[in-house]
Amino acid sequence: MKTIKLVGYINEISDIERSEGTLKLRDFLTQFVEEFSKHSSRYIRSNHEAPFAMREKQLPSIIAPVLSKITAGSYLMEVPVNREWSRIKKRRYKDSYGWTDYWCRFRGIDLFIETKHDYHCYDGNIQKWTDNHWRGANEQLNLIKNEAEEYSKSSGGSFLLAMHVVTIFETIGVKKKYNAKSIGKIDELIDIQKDYMEKLNPKPNWSALWILHRELAENSIYDYPLGNYKRQEYYPGVLFFVKSSQIIKS
Repeated sequence: MKTIKLVGYINEISDIERSEGTLKLRDFLTQFVEEFSKHSSRYIRSNHEAPFAMREKQLPSIIAPVLSKITAGSYLMEVPVNREWSRIKKRRYKDSYGWTDYWCRFRGIDLFIETKHDYHCYDGNIQKWTDNHWRGANEQLNLIKNEAEEYSKSSGGSFLLAMHVVTIFETIGVKKKYNAKSIGKIDELIDIQKDYMEKLNPKPNWSALWILHRELAENSIYDYPLGNYKRQEYYPGVLFFVKSSQIIKS
C-alpha cells in the first residue's frame, strides 16, 4: 500500500502476467490512479465536493487532465472505431462505426480504454447493474481488435482496457447523531476491493483502491434534504478495476 501525503492511501492488486509490454501497462495504471487521486483532491479542497460522486458524464473532467499529464498530451476522447458486431453470434447487428472512450499513447504503446462508473454502498453488496456494465465494457472492446492492430503498425503494440470506476459511499441519517463508520477503515475497504476482484465476471486482472485522507472525506459530504428527514452521504474510497488484453501487434 502506498501513502500519498494529504491524499490518502492506494492499495494495488495486480494479476497481470509478465509479458511483452505489461511492465509499461502496469506503470501506466499506477500513474493513472495516483494522478486521479491527486487531481480529485485538489478539486475537493477547492469546491468541497467529490467529483467522483457525480454521474459518469462528469468523470471525463478528471480523466482527461490525468491522461494529458501522464501521456504528455498524446490522447484523444471519443475515438472513432469500427465495431465488428458480427463477431458476436447472439447479436444480430451489422458491423458499424462507433466510439471508444479514450485512446492514448504511453511510452510507445497504444491503449484503448472503455470506462464505466458505478457506486457501491459501504454496507451493501455488488449490484447487478455494476456487473452488467462491466461485462458490457469488455464486450465492446472485443469488437475493435482489428482497429487496435491497425494502430499498432505505428507503435510498439496496443492494449484494450476495460476500466470500471466504483465510488464507495455511506449514507447516514443526521438525526441519528453518529459519525460515518466507513472513513479510514482500511481493512474493511480492502475487503470490498477483494470481493469485487473475486466476483466480477470476467475477472479483472488489475485493481486499485484509493482510500481518501480523512480531511478529504469529511470535506466532501453531500447533504440530502428530504422533508423532515435529512441524510448525509460520505465517500471513503474509490475503486478501480481493469481487464486488459494481451498486447496486440500487426
